[in-house]
Amino acid sequence: MQYKKDILIFFGIFLLALLVRLPFISHPMESIFDEHFQHVTVSNLHRGSPFFDLHPPLATLLWEGAVHQKEFSQIVHGGVKIRVPFDDFPYYNLRFLMAILGSLLPAIVFLIARLFSIEISLATLPAIFIIFDNALIIYSRSILPDMFLLFFGFLGILLWLLSHRSKIKIASSFLFFLAMLSVGSAISIKWTGLGFLGIILLYEAYHTNIKRVVFAVIGVGVVYLLVFAVFFVRLTGNNIESVYKVNALNSVHFTQKKNITNFAQFFVQYHQAMMQANKAYDTNFEMGKHPTASKPYQWLYNQKNINFWVDQNYTAGIVLSGNFPAWIIGILSTLTLATLTLLKKLKYSISVVLPKSIYLLLCGFFISYVPLFFIDRSLFIYHYFPALIFSYMLVPFVLSFWASLLQSTFTIRRIVKIFVIIVVTWYIAFIPRIYGIPSPFSSIQKTVEFDTMAKTQAVVV
Repeated sequence: MQYKKDILIFFGIFLLALLVRLPFISHPMESIFDEHFQHVTVSNLHRGSPFFDLHPPLATLLWEGAVHQKEFSQIVHGGVKIRVPFDDFPYYNLRFLMAILGSLLPAIVFLIARLFSIEISLATLPAIFIIFDNALIIYSRSILPDMFLLFFGFLGILLWLLSHRSKIKIASSFLFFLAMLSVGSAISIKWTGLGFLGIILLYEAYHTNIKRVVFAVIGVGVVYLLVFAVFFVRLTGNNIESVYKVNALNSVHFTQKKNITNFAQFFVQYHQAMMQANKAYDTNFEMGKHPTASKPYQWLYNQKNINFWVDQNYTAGIVLSGNFPAWIIGILSTLTLATLTLLKKLKYSISVVLPKSIYLLLCGFFISYVPLFFIDRSLFIYHYFPALIFSYMLVPFVLSFWASLLQSTFTIRRIVKIFVIIVVTWYIAFIPRIYGIPSPFSSIQKTVEFDTMAKTQAVVV
């Protein structure tokens, strides 16, 4: 009976998220932020023309697959700019696809919370935060790869947890296989998806499940290789279109003859170019870094927002900014539980019992966040998304902790309601900046950063 209630809530969360993500999804009918780059790569793949990206190609393969039966005009790179008209490109189909995935994400997080034995009203709180997070809404409505990363990554975590819950060996093995398929897909979107694999490997190694560690690495590796194999087979030619000027690209060839030997050479050469493009990324910009780049510590309090799109008159725009109250609640919850965990490890006497699932979620947050401090290239606020979602999942545990101290579930329910009201109110206040509609109260601030991005010949990734 309890499972039926969870399933109903799962679909309720999905529908509510979809209701928030679909309004004005066809607006604007031109590229926002990096959509023009995705337009170009999908167009090239559709015709089998070679192209280069410093990320793995799964996102482009999935987008092209979604519009494979449609016909649309070839588009030439010529650099990447904001506000490029889509013309006959089926952009609506791809934005709708991302809205579906972005709506499934909070429902998946709800199920993960329930697997951690979190009470239903508390388990819905992270989902509500995700549903009404301004930045996650915008990414759920854009042709940008990060929502693929989040969807596959957290779906993989859910399936992996279910594999541990299953008491039937064959079912457990099958769920583990699906989990590695999903995590492998996340890594095949962006290398930052390795964080999800790291969580699983650390847990399995800690519990000396060496067989699972080996199968996880092999499974994810096979998925990654298959993605590049499909990419290699789909394209033919040597004239690779790219906005990145890296010498290693001269050695990459999508040859006519498709065999294992040529694929192996291509795989190594393409990855050499990817590594070189990542290292040389900031040389694309006159000021030595991207104008909207930010530092990881700024993300904790929702700093360095990005103008994704602004109309010609600066009367309407889409601004990538998180739901500030939700972000603060998330990071305070993370710091609280990290402190309590550290104190317990140092043998301080703390009366509260911390569930083991807290360690897993804290591990997820720090694996997703801390390595970013050591990446020597421009970073952006959306790189914080995986860690942000882990911080949201820690909020119910902090509330449970306070409930045990106060010995009052009534007070906690009131706090949950207050949190929801604050987060939803923040979302409502910034609706014009989420959907790109004119606001009677203010105009978009004209910034040097946006003007630079609108003219730049390089791409944000």
